[in-house]
Amino acid sequence: MLIEVSNVNELQAMENDLSEDYVLVNNIDASDTETWNDGAGFEPIGTFIGTLLGLSHSIHDLYIDRSDSDDIGLFSVIDGARIESIHISAEITGRFNVGILAGRAIAFSNYIMSCSTSGSVTATGGAGGLLGESINDSALYIAFSSSSATISSTGVLVGGFIGKASNEARIINCYANGDVSGGEEVGGFCGRSHSQFPRPLFHNCYAIGHVSGNSDVGGFLGKEFADSIAPSPFGKS
Repeated sequence: MLIEVSNVNELQAMENDLSEDYVLVNNIDASDTETWNDGAGFEPIGTFIGTLLGLSHSIHDLYIDRSDSDDIGLFSVIDGARIESIHISAEITGRFNVGILAGRAIAFSNYIMSCSTSGSVTATGGAGGLLGESINDSALYIAFSSSSATISSTGVLVGGFIGKASNEARIINCYANGDVSGGEEVGGFCGRSHSQFPRPLFHNCYAIGHVSGNSDVGGFLGKEFADSIAPSPFGKS
């Protein structure tokens, strides 16, 4: 049975059972989180292995300010989670592995469909508009999703959509259109891709934001290990 989430307090309470299946029943105003926890804001939901169905609803004005902490986002880590049809607008600050939806994807079969983010992400390490990073051998499937968030990091692995995508990721029909600034391995869509197999990670994806950094900077990818982008009739860029 799906557990209904109708307000920001119930959203935070998902932390109490990370394996349950949840559904948003309306849009959620999260603006009060700016005053929570002595200004640190919403506490990222821990390693989530359940389901969250958004039903095209939104979480707006989520606030997290945890500049000394890693794995920062609505979810700190997703581990076999299923997340669908949700928009999140947020102001997120963290250290390493920072993203509006989740800081990090691990283990197997994380599934994200029709999700979008907007707002801002600030970090000193890896960061992305939707997801901070997927680790090696993490089976991650993302489709029909996007980010218009502005990304700012002084570190490495910085992308408009995802900071780092590793070998078992498949990202299909997604885009990023926010501005991105970082130190090294900075991309409009992804900071670093690392495919250990002869198959692409990205299919029909694009980025159109302004990108700046110190080294390994690209409009789509900052740094690519192996061939990550599926061939397109319009060419590879």
